[in-house]
Amino acid sequence: MLLSLMKLLTELWIMFGFFKKLFSTPYRNYSANRVITDLDNGWKPFIIDVRSIGEANGTGKIPGCKIIQPHFNIQKIRRKIPQEGDILVYCAGGVRSSKAIHTLMDSGVEADRLVNMRGGFRAYASNGGKISRR
Repeated sequence: MLLSLMKLLTELWIMFGFFKKLFSTPYRNYSANRVITDLDNGWKPFIIDVRSIGEANGTGKIPGCKIIQPHFNIQKIRRKIPQEGDILVYCAGGVRSSKAIHTLMDSGVEADRLVNMRGGFRAYASNGGKISRR
C-alpha cells in the first residue's frame, strides 16, 4: 500500500513538472497595466507591433513603437532588432505577439529579453495607455 502510494505520488510529481513546463513561458508576460506603469516610469524597450499596418493605422500604436510587422513575417525584421535590451512585442489581443515571440526565440533572440503584453493593444488602450496616431 505504501509503495503504491509512493509510486502514485512520484507519477503525479512528474506529471506536474511536465504540465508546468508545457504551460510556462521562457519570456515575460506583462499585463497592459504593468506595461503602462513601466513605460511611464522610464522603461524604454524596443517596441514591435505585430498587427497589420491597417490595424495600427486604424487604432494607433504605443508611442515609441519602432516597427510594425505582421507576426507571420516577423523574421524579416530580425536584423533591425538591437542586440541588447528589452523587446516589447504586442498585437491586438496577445496571441499573435506570443507567436511572433516564439519565432524570434527560434531565430536566436534571448527569451529573457522578450516581453509579451497580455491582452494586447485593446487592453493597453482600455487601461488608459498613451496612443500615437502617427
